[in-house]
Amino acid sequence: MDNLDKLKFCILEVNDLLSQYIEIHNKVLKSAGTFRSLFRKVDFQELRNDIGMLLKDFISKDTEIGELRSDIYNSLTPLQKEFFDCFSGYSEALLKTVNLLFKQVELLYNRSKNEDTLGWSGFSRISKEYNESINGYLVFGKILNKLYKEIYE
Repeated sequence: MDNLDKLKFCILEVNDLLSQYIEIHNKVLKSAGTFRSLFRKVDFQELRNDIGMLLKDFISKDTEIGELRSDIYNSLTPLQKEFFDCFSGYSEALLKTVNLLFKQVELLYNRSKNEDTLGWSGFSRISKEYNESINGYLVFGKILNKLYKEIYE
């Protein structure tokens, strides 16, 4: 497998993680982000566990991307390096987003157990950071898609 194939395989794996994140994000919105959720019991522990497992996968993938950088980066062309840097930034932005979603759900879980440690203002701050982080990975994603077409198509 050549270096571009290794990079492409890693990108596909991150794309799979993105799909899992979107599924969990939607699950959180559906179960805990609606008016109706105020009147029914939400299993925040299950949501927290799901996000925690995904967060571990993203951390592992981030380590793998660092190792891949060490292995192949110097052999890449300038355009391929730009692509790799963008991909790395994209993956880091996704990791940050998943981490913030985990923090949000963990706060909701603690609140459901009457262990509210941060309060509404702290939750609002994390929610704002979370929404900003979504925009961050979307910006990287647009650039990454453009560069992907230049390199792989």
